[in-house]
Amino acid sequence: RKGTPADTMYDQISPEVKKQRITALIAEQNKVTRQISKEMQGKTYEILVEDVNSKYPNTYCGRTENGRLVNFTCQHNPIGQFVDVVITKSQSATLWGELVK
Repeated sequence: RKGTPADTMYDQISPEVKKQRITALIAEQNKVTRQISKEMQGKTYEILVEDVNSKYPNTYCGRTENGRLVNFTCQHNPIGQFVDVVITKSQSATLWGELVK
């Protein structure tokens, strides 16, 4: 940000090093995210249903209390409700689950 000590340090690192560092950071974060998602599989979470997932019929999405996005199918509209969903599959940051009846 302008006016901060870091603003005067902008040109101390080459663009190539900056790119290498951000690429490594993103790769590590993706690795951590995949591991956390994998550990969530098979567990049941309370989800606040926020919206429909327009890519898939009868599919809704909501978030766990820690903000993880979960997609699941449902035959009625549960938007605005809390539902229990067991996580059945993970794809990096996105989780898929089944509604617990």
